[in-house]
Amino acid sequence: MSTQKIAELRKQIFALRAQIDRLDARPADATEVRAVIRSAVDGVDLARGEMVHAARAFALDARATHLRLNDPIGLPDLIALMGRDAVADRIFDLARPHCDGGIPSAERAAQRAKLADELRKAELAEERAILDEFDRGNYVDRRGTASPEILIESWT
Repeated sequence: MSTQKIAELRKQIFALRAQIDRLDARPADATEVRAVIRSAVDGVDLARGEMVHAARAFALDARATHLRLNDPIGLPDLIALMGRDAVADRIFDLARPHCDGGIPSAERAAQRAKLADELRKAELAEERAILDEFDRGNYVDRRGTASPEILIESWT
């Protein structure tokens, strides 16, 4: 192997890391986002909410026409005022545009595992090529991001 081969492997490693980063940056699938939002809203305990006082006062007092501006409004307050379905639906409506290009978590995990395997193989090939160059008496700098796990595996 030559230093040219090491350079090619490093380009491949860089490209695989970029693919992993792009995959990780993709949003979640809209169906999963909706389920998480619904679960969060359903999990709010109105009896234990810290900021429910203002919402309850508003909901229970027919004479009240507004909340005081300095009263904090939190998720429990919104649920008490609007109901769980309305809050969950509204939050999802706000999140939906950010789900474009979303990927289901199972698909993301499978793609990530495949890319991670390819990355590991490329990093092992790079380290073995570096060791071959050392055996030939040529010094090759290692990447600063070289994995200690890969180094140790290559040396054994």
